[in-house]
Amino acid sequence: VQGYTYWDSWSFQSLVPTRLSRYEVTAPSEWPLKWQCSNIDLAPKTTAVPAGVKQTWLWQAADVPPLLPEPGMPAWRDVQPSLLFAPLGMKTWPDLARWFFSLYKDRVQPTAEIRRRVEQLCPSGLPPLQRLRRLYHFVRDEVRYVAVSIGIGGYQPHPAAEVFLNRYGDCKDKVALLQTMAACAGIEVSPVLISTWQNGVLDTTVVSHTHFNHVIARARLADSSMIWMDPTSRFTPFAELPWFDRDRLVYAVAADGNGEWQRTPGQSAADHQWRRCWHMNLGSENILAT
Repeated sequence: VQGYTYWDSWSFQSLVPTRLSRYEVTAPSEWPLKWQCSNIDLAPKTTAVPAGVKQTWLWQAADVPPLLPEPGMPAWRDVQPSLLFAPLGMKTWPDLARWFFSLYKDRVQPTAEIRRRVEQLCPSGLPPLQRLRRLYHFVRDEVRYVAVSIGIGGYQPHPAAEVFLNRYGDCKDKVALLQTMAACAGIEVSPVLISTWQNGVLDTTVVSHTHFNHVIARARLADSSMIWMDPTSRFTPFAELPWFDRDRLVYAVAADGNGEWQRTPGQSAADHQWRRCWHMNLGSENILAT
């Protein structure tokens, strides 16, 4: 994207022992380089230079042991020594919201075919919640999940018209189509950037789109209630989220381009608890259940 650089991150550890891992950046000294090291205490080697002269920053780690996978271990992102950069120009999280909105806003325009399909799915008089349920089931079940992330395609969805016509797309494509169809039905749906459980805990210290690995949807109804949806999860019922989306810090981007931090609904062990009670009469020779 024009105006943004440092789209990169770097990991100092892998599955095999590492003799030397190094990452070097050369850039104009006046550029505000923002970075963060995670799971390692490492500062760059650099020297001060006059304005207008290129400056070099060097991070390196030596004799790094292998990262051995273990059953039930935390996400790699939470344990792997790594380096992350904020894109130049992204100083605040609202900057990221505006950038994502600029990629998204022209991709959620309905076509006549989309409007007709919404009219078929949502006849007049159907309550908003039922309308949203039918649209969610359509996008979840009728649009195959296919992810091809090349360049900006890793962050910008295809036009909703293409997704509707081709009947395939990735997470952000599905959300874009759901948002478009919901708008035709008079329901506000927003894309939500999320770091799933497999991607580790979200650290908001450095502003970067690379924190997120997934996009889900949030609907806000007229009574201000919110419905969370992940149309890529084929077996997740309406108004529920799969386990890897639950209790996660997320960034929702509204129709006006503003971002909002929220947390997805969690779920406790009691929500899945089964209780079976037995009443027994103790006799001299046997036990009788009642």
